[in-house]
Amino acid sequence: MQHRNKIIFISLLITAAFAIVLFWGAVKLGPGLIVEKLSQAYPGLVVEKVEWQFFTKFKLTNVSYAAERFTFTSDITVKINPLNGVSQVVLEQPHLQLRSQQQLSWERVQQLIWNEKFLSQIPKAVIQVVDGQVDFTFRSHDWSLPVDGTIHLGSDTYLDLMVGDFHFDQIIVFKEQLPAFGSGSWQYKQIAAGQLAWHIENNQGFVLDYFKAGAAGETGEFDLWISDGYVRGWLPDFTAASRTLKSFQPAVGGVAAQILAGGRTPRLSGTADGFKLTWEQNGRWQEAVALLDSEGISIKLHLSGISLQLEELPLDNVLVDAEVVVSSGWEQFVQQLHADGTLIIHHADYRGVDLNGRIEFEYGNKQVAGRASLQILGGVVDFTGGYEFGTKTADGKLEAAGLDLSLLPLDDYQLVGRADFSGYISADGRTLLGILELENAGIDQFRIAAASSRLRAGLDQIQLIDAALHGIETEQTNGGEPITGFLNLTFKRDQIWIQNLELMNADGRLKAQGTFASDQIEISSEADNFPLQLVGSVFDNFGLDLTGQVDYAINLSGKFDQLNGHGKVQFSEVYCEYGYFPAIDIEVELEDGLIYLKPSTIVKAGAELIVEGTVQGFDEPQFDLQLTVPYSYAEDLYGFVEADLQIAGTLKKPQIDGRLALSEVEYPVPYLEQLRAGGVELLFNHDKITVLGSGYLGSSGSIDLNGIIDIFNPDTHLDMKITNAYVFHPIVQGAVDGYLHLTANAGLFYAPIQALQGVKLEGNLNLNRAKVYLSGLAHNQTAGERIPLPEVDLDIDFASREFEILGPGIHVLADGKLTIAGTSLKPVLQADINAVDGTANVLGTSFAITSGRFQAADWRSRPWLAVAGTAVINDLEVILGVEGEINELNWTISSNPALPQHEILSQLNWLRLLDSFSTAGLTADQIWSLIQEQANKVFAKMEHAIQKYFLLDSVQIDPDLFKRNLYITLGKYIRPNVYLSYQRSFFAAEITENLDIEYRFSGEQFPAGLTLKAGVDNQANRRFGLELKRRF
Repeated sequence: MQHRNKIIFISLLITAAFAIVLFWGAVKLGPGLIVEKLSQAYPGLVVEKVEWQFFTKFKLTNVSYAAERFTFTSDITVKINPLNGVSQVVLEQPHLQLRSQQQLSWERVQQLIWNEKFLSQIPKAVIQVVDGQVDFTFRSHDWSLPVDGTIHLGSDTYLDLMVGDFHFDQIIVFKEQLPAFGSGSWQYKQIAAGQLAWHIENNQGFVLDYFKAGAAGETGEFDLWISDGYVRGWLPDFTAASRTLKSFQPAVGGVAAQILAGGRTPRLSGTADGFKLTWEQNGRWQEAVALLDSEGISIKLHLSGISLQLEELPLDNVLVDAEVVVSSGWEQFVQQLHADGTLIIHHADYRGVDLNGRIEFEYGNKQVAGRASLQILGGVVDFTGGYEFGTKTADGKLEAAGLDLSLLPLDDYQLVGRADFSGYISADGRTLLGILELENAGIDQFRIAAASSRLRAGLDQIQLIDAALHGIETEQTNGGEPITGFLNLTFKRDQIWIQNLELMNADGRLKAQGTFASDQIEISSEADNFPLQLVGSVFDNFGLDLTGQVDYAINLSGKFDQLNGHGKVQFSEVYCEYGYFPAIDIEVELEDGLIYLKPSTIVKAGAELIVEGTVQGFDEPQFDLQLTVPYSYAEDLYGFVEADLQIAGTLKKPQIDGRLALSEVEYPVPYLEQLRAGGVELLFNHDKITVLGSGYLGSSGSIDLNGIIDIFNPDTHLDMKITNAYVFHPIVQGAVDGYLHLTANAGLFYAPIQALQGVKLEGNLNLNRAKVYLSGLAHNQTAGERIPLPEVDLDIDFASREFEILGPGIHVLADGKLTIAGTSLKPVLQADINAVDGTANVLGTSFAITSGRFQAADWRSRPWLAVAGTAVINDLEVILGVEGEINELNWTISSNPALPQHEILSQLNWLRLLDSFSTAGLTADQIWSLIQEQANKVFAKMEHAIQKYFLLDSVQIDPDLFKRNLYITLGKYIRPNVYLSYQRSFFAAEITENLDIEYRFSGEQFPAGLTLKAGVDNQANRRFGLELKRRF
């Protein structure tokens, strides 16, 4: 651009010379001699015509001048001021054609037209250029610049010119008759809303500024100055400068501007052979160094911690270090472009997956080569190879190890497992080939212990070839028969093509092939004795969780909502939340998405269910089915069943009409006598079910049932009348009369009874001839396995003197109230019962009950019993007191008149207590256990009294009721290391006595823990021994 400006200035000087000659020729010689004088002064100058309007104006038509390096043509009009000479020169359509292939310099300008004589003759004048044009060739390209504007000549020259897209408004200052420096502005229309301005600084260099439009004189986008042969720069507002750079040269565009954006206090310095740019970004200094010569440019970039946003690549939040060298020649910049370097990726987000690593590359001749090592998905990916941009082919090797599939950000699927890959790019440069291996992989509920496959990946498809699958299972099949298989699969854009899928275990096999597209499928599959769990996802929309075996043959094709095909399925050994089904046979035809279900048989517990009809859709199936159950015996229902039902609607809102009946039901009702000849009839009317039922309980009891069930609304009511039904419970037994009422507020129709919530059973029952067994309370017995019941809230009244409490040695008549509340899983027994009459046999003696009360807020936690009674033995009144929790009763014995307890005990016939115990409701083991427990509690108080009275160190009384014996042991330390003990048995057939002494040796002279033991019994048998105790 600098040389273009100088050439334009040369043409203007030529014009000034013409004006001087014309002026003097007009004054002295007249128009006829003008052409002659000009031709003599400038050989090669041709003027076609001269017009003179005496005395102030000349017009020269078709002026042309040819020199060695340029030609010039124009029409020239000269205006003359009589006092000052030439005042204005107008160039109309001047055309300057430059032919030189060499760069012009100021010295060459002087050689062409510049000399001191001419310079000294330049008068002050104005030259106006109208529709001018400059043509020249530069770097093998032809250029044509339009020129318009005005030049003010004088000792200093002022320019106001439009040259191409530049507007020059500046002054040229002459020093020693040569142009030396100047100041002004250059405005380039492609620079957004601003202009370039320059001025001289200390007569040594110049400063180039960029000013925003409308803000002349302010600090602009950037400053650049040249002084002492160096180029320096200052960019106060770097973000704005980057915007200017993008608008000035869109090809530089995104990446370069992003690298520069956000920096502060950049510095540009250099010489005519190169420059260096440094700036601070992300807290680190960045650097770009360029070297320039006549052949081309080389730029070295050193970047540290640079943040990038690359719109061209699916990468976000990129943070890198870079060492890159870019170079090229001037003549063919793109063709000669070469780059090499290293990128350190500290962090990048690739479609939601974090990665980091290192890339080394080299680019040249439209080819890039290098190697990359990336840490991604918890593993490592290594690539070595290259890419040819012209042919769009690649070469190289790819290795991946330890990729954790669970780190993939998938919304619809949950992957797990480890993946490894080893491969290379094929000879044609368009396909990736290799081996893919998976370990402990899975998708959703499916798991694969190991898999290995050849992989072929191109630009438009991915193929899995001869994939070997091992250890396939689901959560339901975990630990079952191992499943293996083979797979050939192709992913092609929005289509999946299964060339072959085969799975097998020891007993079964599954095969499939077909295609899956975004809106349609075409598949053929068959299975033989295959685990149902692996294909059970088909039934997810039906709310079924199935296990068992399946045989099927299916062919489907068409769009998902308009499928056509045929299928036959046989299920065996099926388990689900609704029970066990030994066999299910289904045959269907599909036509435009409508499923025609042929008469199919489902067998459960001996009963057959025949289903036929149609089903529309898969997301929310619409039913129109006919269900028939022929009269048959159903094992699970303990009776005969028959049904004829019509079902329409959806699973969430079915419409059911028809009848279902149970008859001749024989059912073991928990805690009651067996149900005989029971029957229930359910009458369906859309969303309502009327319930009618009756039956016999045992030999004399009966039950009647009626009510309404609302399928969808929380409004279910069932009433039951119970007559003379005998209750068998570990705690309570008796005949029951009364009413029960069952209510439900949700889910009664859809869930098994075990899963019901919001169900309440309440009532008011009378229990006649009632008996309560304390053994049931003390040992927390249950009735064995029970069917879970709904929530229970019972209120039971007992008739006076008909209520009996029976236990070990206890027979009490009582009245009171008993309530059972809570749930069937956690029943709560609440009671308040008062004794009316009865006896309690304790240690072989029968006591008449004088008072008694049983209270229980919850029989499982702290039921309380308080009983008092008396007995007369040999004119001695013995008073018995029992009080406390059932499992921790406290027994007390006193007398009137008062005697010591050992004398009272001697009066009791406790050794013959077994003969007088009531064993009602108890087993032999329970009887012995309870007697031993109560005897131990009585003697424990005696031990404490004897030990305290005689100042003994130990007293132990051990009753052995099984052997009808009593052992008493007394012990006393007579010295700190000498212990004397005496033991005697009572009441046994043969009395035994033992006297023992123990001496513990001192640890100073003997081993620690050494004891001498000696003893003698009443048979004169002596014992002697040493005992040594050691810790291990």
